[in-house]
Amino acid sequence: MKVILSRKGFDSTAGGYPSPIIDGSELVSFPIPENLDKVVDSYRSVPGSNYKDHVTQTGMSYDVLLNHLLPKRNPSLVLEKKRIGLDKAYCHNDPQIFSKASQVTTPKYTGLFGQIGNALAHLKKERVGVGDIFLFFGWFRDTTNTPERGYRYIPNTDKHIIWGWFEVGSCKNANQISDADDMWLRQHPHNFVKDKSIDNMIYIASDKLTIFPDLPGAGIFKYNKNLVLTKDGMSRSKWDLPMFFKGNVSCHNAECFKKDYFQSRGRGQEFVVHANKEVLLWLEDIIKTAL
Repeated sequence: MKVILSRKGFDSTAGGYPSPIIDGSELVSFPIPENLDKVVDSYRSVPGSNYKDHVTQTGMSYDVLLNHLLPKRNPSLVLEKKRIGLDKAYCHNDPQIFSKASQVTTPKYTGLFGQIGNALAHLKKERVGVGDIFLFFGWFRDTTNTPERGYRYIPNTDKHIIWGWFEVGSCKNANQISDADDMWLRQHPHNFVKDKSIDNMIYIASDKLTIFPDLPGAGIFKYNKNLVLTKDGMSRSKWDLPMFFKGNVSCHNAECFKKDYFQSRGRGQEFVVHANKEVLLWLEDIIKTAL
């Protein structure tokens, strides 16, 4: 079994701002902006392609929340070293983690997650497949909420946090999706990629989480300190990762383990860990926070 620490959501190069922790408990991982040059035009009309299509647990749409958090003058997001006005931005709706309670139509899956190109090649090299578990992490910042100003970021509270889990149940070649497939796969953003020569995969979550069958195969955590990767008092890329991970995190070497912290890479999406007994116990402790 493998555990994949998978960077997802806004970061400094895609979005340009942290995702917020809302009301001290809700982890709102903003999906990164979509590069419209790389997808067919019909993606713009797909449900979930716009930030207004997504809502927090209290019913606030993501575009409204972003307008609270971003600078008031010409709010914009970062997209591949350029800035795009928030009013013109579409989102790459991926990963998709479905809650039956929040869907008008009961979803067929607990979750879908697409990967492509070099990142997918790395997952294939590490033989990531059925039964392996992704732990999605991202850049978060605390927020405050006042009647006068709405939600605002709290400075100097940045950290990397594990916000979701996803056990692989099966895989689908995204370049082979057709009208015969269900609407959930047809509406996934990886079905709209223009270049069909690029290796492109959609991972489908299992119905239930094998190690805790009372949980769905994919889900989103409520915030708690056990989910924080960043070591207290340090910059967000310096993690408090146990020493039994040493030499067992892809894209890193043993020198990444410093005296007081683990130095995670600033670039890269998928960090694969081949699970031993200690890693599995660590994983169980993380997942237990969702029970």
